[in-house]
Amino acid sequence: MGYIAPITQFEYIQYANRTIEAERKPRIVDGTTPIQLIRFDQVLEDETKRSEKFDQFTNMNQDVSSGTGRYKNHLIMKAHEEIQVEMTGKGGYVNEMA
Repeated sequence: MGYIAPITQFEYIQYANRTIEAERKPRIVDGTTPIQLIRFDQVLEDETKRSEKFDQFTNMNQDVSSGTGRYKNHLIMKAHEEIQVEMTGKGGYVNEMA
């Protein structure tokens, strides 16, 4: 003897509609799309550009902190954090209050 689970009329109608549609529209796979080739040298070039940009802002931050205004230093630190978030993918949604 088995247990028959309670099924609502709404679930039964959904099931009936799915089975009727499946009978009308057989799924036929026509083919697959070709995979795009990724050139290693292109990826390497993009990564080196990002790291150069990161290094540029790091060096600029060291020069600016030696004697210029606080606001300018804050802008450079903000740009540094944005680049770091872009490169690592971490820390982009942290809201920090001082």
